Amino acid sequence: IQHLNLRYLRQITDDSVTSIANKMDSLQSLDLSFCTRITTASVASLLETAPSLTELRLWSCHQIDVTIHRPQDIDVQLPRNAARPVADGGAGRLLCAAIASRSADKSRFSFLDLRKCVGRHRHHNNVRQEDAIFVNDM
Repeated sequence: IQHLNLRYLRQITDDSVTSIANKMDSLQSLDLSFCTRITTASVASLLETAPSLTELRLWSCHQIDVTIHRPQDIDVQLPRNAARPVADGGAGRLLCAAIASRSADKSRFSFLDLRKCVGRHRHHNNVRQEDAIFVNDM
């Protein structure tokens, strides 16, 4: 399989992403948009290990945080149950490092969609409302 579309499958978890990364080494494009149970760490692992991946879509994976905090932003006030930013500058740095770590023998990205990946603690819109809009547009 070279192209896999798992868009809007909420059952997809970090374990699913890990299995895809480990077992599908010819995968070129993966769409995980609206998969709301995957984390920044599993996506970073996927980016580091999937040798043929050139296209990754994560549109509206609200739980994935791609923000990169400046030092003065690290102590921002977050809700009690929110994930704290990584001390070295945020979860976004984890993804950037994963992309940068891709060796020359791995394909370079041609498309990386991170729209609306801002982390739950920064997401203030009604997710259900946006999901309904997405479903209606299908």
